[in-house]
Amino acid sequence: MFSGEMLADAVKAVGPHQPAFFGINCSAAPTLQAALENLRSATQLPIAVYANPSHTEDYQHRSQTDAAEPAVYADHAQRWLAAGAKLVGGCCGTTPDHIRALHSLLADRQPIPA
Repeated sequence: MFSGEMLADAVKAVGPHQPAFFGINCSAAPTLQAALENLRSATQLPIAVYANPSHTEDYQHRSQTDAAEPAVYADHAQRWLAAGAKLVGGCCGTTPDHIRALHSLLADRQPIPA
C-alpha cells in the first residue's frame, strides 16, 4: 500500500466496519499475485482485483508490462481467480480489448461460489 501499511493490518482496521469485500487495484498485473495471496490469507471475504497493464509507480511515466497484450492480461486474471479472487476487471490503462479478453475467459468458467 502507498501508505506503508501491511494488507493484513488494513484488513484488521477495516473489519469492524463490515465490508462486503476487499479489493486490490491500480497495481501492475504481473506484480499483483503476491498482494492477492497476502490479502487472501488475511480475509475470507470476497476479493476484487483490478490491475493495470503497466507500472504506474510515479503516475507520470507508465511503463508497459507483458499485460499490455489483452490475452496476457487474461492469463494473469486466470491466476488471480485460481488464487481466490471473485471479481476481476481492469484499472488504469486497460482497454475494451482487455475487458473482452476477460469476458472470454469468464464465459467458459463455472460460477465460483461466494
